[in-house]
Formats: sequence, structure tokens, C-alpha cells
Amino acid sequence: MQTSYCHTTNRRLFLVSIFLLASSFAFTQTCNNQGFRLNRLRAGSITKDTVKLWIENDLEFIKLKPHDTVADIGSFQGYFPATYSIFSDSVVFYLNDVNAEGFEYLDSIKIECERIKGVEVTNQFNVVIGTEYSTELPSNQFNKVVVRDAIHHFKYPDSILIDIKRIMKPNARLIVYEPLKNPEIDNKTLCKGSMTKEEFLELMSKSGFKLTEKRSAGNDRCWFVFKIKD
Repeated sequence: MQTSYCHTTNRRLFLVSIFLLASSFAFTQTCNNQGFRLNRLRAGSITKDTVKLWIENDLEFIKLKPHDTVADIGSFQGYFPATYSIFSDSVVFYLNDVNAEGFEYLDSIKIECERIKGVEVTNQFNVVIGTEYSTELPSNQFNKVVVRDAIHHFKYPDSILIDIKRIMKPNARLIVYEPLKNPEIDNKTLCKGSMTKEEFLELMSKSGFKLTEKRSAGNDRCWFVFKIKD
């Protein structure tokens, strides 16, 4: 009986491991499964503490304060600004992408975030659809601009980065979360457009940005904070 029990337990642990691995993979493939993040929030076991573990690095780097005006570039569904709103108040978010398809989920995501928060979300959300060359956001409006896992998707990154400078207030912070390619490792989970750290920093410098902070987020991802060069 003991051998049978151990065999069953090991099998269960193996299945759980496979499930967690599949869930992790699915989380990185939300473009192909647009309802994944919404369903993740709807899980009955999800609490504020759970969500905070997911986004604690985001919150640490973005440092949201009441009355911040934040541009979220490549927002897709507005999922991350919505989850940030569980832990912040009176922030104005502009959610920006090149198409509106993902924003069909925004209202449902906000409802789940309010349920998890336990009170009404006071942050504001404004959706602005841009182009491959321009964010179409108002000039000199934002004290924080967030580009999360998106620069390697830009068709014309030089144009968008120049446009991001246009929308930033003086002394504004550009906060970037970006996957980086290691040329010595064949990482098939990275998107085709992913850059090495040297290529990425060269692009940012050429576009007029000065690096002020960086930190590894694991899994080939890094957080960066930039300001406009003097």
C-alpha cells in the first residue's frame, strides 16, 4: 500500500507540475488566448495578496501616486493598469495600442479588479488608438510612460520612441519592461523581434533617452527607467 501511495502521490505531483508549466506558457501567449488574463482574475482563490505577488516589481518601478498621469503604451487590454488600480487611487491612465481589439475585455477586467480590491476603483482609463508611427497621445501630458513587453513588437521603434518623447513632461520617467536576447542561448520563448541588451540600450540612446535604473526580472526580462537626455 505504501508503494502504491507513493506512486499515486508522485503522479499527482507530476501532473500538477505539468499544469503549472502549461499555465505559465499560456500566460506568455495571451495574444493567442485573449481571455486568459480575465479568467485568471476570475479564479475564486485570487486575493489582493495574490495579485500583488504578480505585479510587485511593476509597482516598485512605476511608483504610482495619486494624480499621476500615465501613458501605457502597447496596453492591449489594459490588464496591467487595471491590476495596478487595486493598489493605487486617483491615477489617470491613457491606454494606448494600434488596435482596439483587446480593449473589448477592459470593462470585465476592471469589474474583477474592483471585486478583488473590495471597493470601487478610482483610477480613470482613457483608450487612445495610435498608429505604427505615432501614439496619437497629447503632447507634454505624462509624468510617467510605461512600455511593458512591447518595444520589440513595434514595427517602427525609432518613430514611436521619438513620439514618446513628445508626450512626456519635463523630467518624466519612461519605464520599460523588455525581454532581452542572449546570443549564446537559443531561447525559443522570446519573440522574433527581441534584442540583446546592447542593441536595446543603443536604440534607446539613439532615440534620445538616458538610462537611470535597471534591474533583472528573471526569465530574460529586465526593468529599465529612462529620462530624456538633456
